[in-house]
Amino acid sequence: MTKNKQISQSLKETRERRQTQSCKSYQLKIDKSHLSIETSKQLKMLFVEAKWLYNHLLSLERGKVFDYDYRNKKVNVLNKIREVEERELLHLGSQVKQEIVSRLIDNIRGLSAKKKKGGRIGNLKFKSRIGSIPLKQYDVTYRIKGDKYIKVQGVKQKIRVQGLKQIPAGVEYASAVLTNCGKDYWLKVSCYLPKTTRVMTGRAVGIDFGIKDSITLSTKEKFNVCIPESKRVKQIQKQLARKVKHSKNWYKTKDLLAKAYEDINNQKKDKKNKIVSYITKNFDIVCV
Repeated sequence: MTKNKQISQSLKETRERRQTQSCKSYQLKIDKSHLSIETSKQLKMLFVEAKWLYNHLLSLERGKVFDYDYRNKKVNVLNKIREVEERELLHLGSQVKQEIVSRLIDNIRGLSAKKKKGGRIGNLKFKSRIGSIPLKQYDVTYRIKGDKYIKVQGVKQKIRVQGLKQIPAGVEYASAVLTNCGKDYWLKVSCYLPKTTRVMTGRAVGIDFGIKDSITLSTKEKFNVCIPESKRVKQIQKQLARKVKHSKNWYKTKDLLAKAYEDINNQKKDKKNKIVSYITKNFDIVCV
């Protein structure tokens, strides 16, 4: 059997298996207190090199992005004195580079499709930061080691994480995304679990969305997911307005602001998930 036939057969078997599975995402937090200086530097360089590669791809002539050789380890980078210099990608693996190239190609095709429909579009812009790195294949770009550690391609040492206990045994790991929010690192893992049969309740409910109360059920139950902007967010916004744009202190303050907003968003997500869980578990029919 040729290699192409083996790949085709493997994809067919995966599609058939996915029909009996449901996908779920789990978020793991990297424990920074257990990171060595070298590991912290390697994690940071993953995102820096991803930014270098993305900006290098944007600087290429039109059409060359589609034929880019992701095995190439040399990229052109604009340094602090606005001069182009060649740098080497030491941490990004070939598969990660391939996914970054694919992301950019998808963005270009999306803009092209929008333009054909008569929409107004602009140019893709160079990035000062990259916030996420795709890890497409389990056991190649990343793997789980025990109940406390993970291994990420491009980082030599294993990394301690929090949250692995929430993943049930026997799941099938799929792709993951390594993200950097503020000064924290997260690994968002997609897993496939066997589908479970839902227990029917025979109940129905109507939902009304409002301003004073976010959700009102026909059972007269009310839910509110509005969380006001905290005092800390307002304080950091004032500090950011006084900083020199793109300075080191500006970036530090911006990280603090991102962290403060993340706390608010996490509270909103928690409320939303609890409401959705309550409705789906207690009612079979939902009318809006």
